[in-house]
Amino acid sequence: MVEQTLLQDGDVLLTTSIFRVGGRSYPIRNISMVEVTADRPSRAGGIIAVFVGLLSVGIAFTGEWTPQSGTLATIGGVLLVAGAISLALARTTYAVVIATSGGQVQALRSRDFARCHRVSTALTQAIAQAR
Repeated sequence: MVEQTLLQDGDVLLTTSIFRVGGRSYPIRNISMVEVTADRPSRAGGIIAVFVGLLSVGIAFTGEWTPQSGTLATIGGVLLVAGAISLALARTTYAVVIATSGGQVQALRSRDFARCHRVSTALTQAIAQAR
């Protein structure tokens, strides 16, 4: 059987006989399962910070202005900004997980679902061709 390149995408090389990602290589014949998983980070901290920040700023600007109102508004503003940044940076990470005789391995991690899906689909086709 002549070895063909099925996919080459950055540090991923997939041929009809080998799956190479980063510095690791996996023989296609030893891979029994492929799946894409998602790791969704908790957004609870960011949501709570935004809520407390909005509440603090709202309380600071109701009623008569005092030095404590300025402090409360500042703290609320900082919480609001920190919570918003936390929510913006909390992005889902995807992984291509393969099962070999040695167990399950996260072979590739990326924030790009389309890339993980392309690799998973090509890997599934390579396994089907090898059997």
